[in-house]
Amino acid sequence: LLSEDQHFIVSIDGIGGLGKTALADYLARQFIKSTRFDEIAWVTAKHTHLSMLGRLQIESGRPALTLPLLIEKLCTQFDLNPNSTSTHVQRQRLLYQFMKDRRCLVIIDNLETVADYRSLIPEIRQWQNPAKFLLTSRIRLISEPGVFSYSHKELEKEPALELIRQEAGRGGFTDLATAVDKDVQKIYEVVGGNPLALKLIIGQLRFYSLATVLSRFTSK
Repeated sequence: LLSEDQHFIVSIDGIGGLGKTALADYLARQFIKSTRFDEIAWVTAKHTHLSMLGRLQIESGRPALTLPLLIEKLCTQFDLNPNSTSTHVQRQRLLYQFMKDRRCLVIIDNLETVADYRSLIPEIRQWQNPAKFLLTSRIRLISEPGVFSYSHKELEKEPALELIRQEAGRGGFTDLATAVDKDVQKIYEVVGGNPLALKLIIGQLRFYSLATVLSRFTSK
């Protein structure tokens, strides 16, 4: 992302809960402190909803973030105010010129479906240079030309145990927060290093014992 002449589209991919958004947020905050980019925009593509059973449903049949919606969001964030009667093409041209005149970083978070990529990547390829794009998704774009794909991995054991203790301390579970590695490692052996899964396990300790939580987790 710091390079001036390559990697104009960067994708952070990985399964849900690994912290892709957190990593993108961290990078954005670092760039805000620097002079690398003149403008930084953040757009979130949400494509999930809660079902009647309390489960997350993915709407994969159509793009969650269409090109007109992306243009509208970027115009708002870049404080571009086209005439209310302007057409989509006019707004698109205005945004295109703005991004060609400035070093912009556009972060598109949760761009999850194939429909999203097929509708947006051909367009943002035209906007790149000097603008850069940072995407987060569960889909790996290694086969997409011109996209640098970085796969976000699970936490290793030591940082995972540190996160478990941190979350246990925050939740008031002092016994777990101060437990020896051997006891804390039981959670890591069952759940792995997915940060969201680890947090969900700790959160359930308000209602169940650790043995019960881990048993329920392994039985699914």
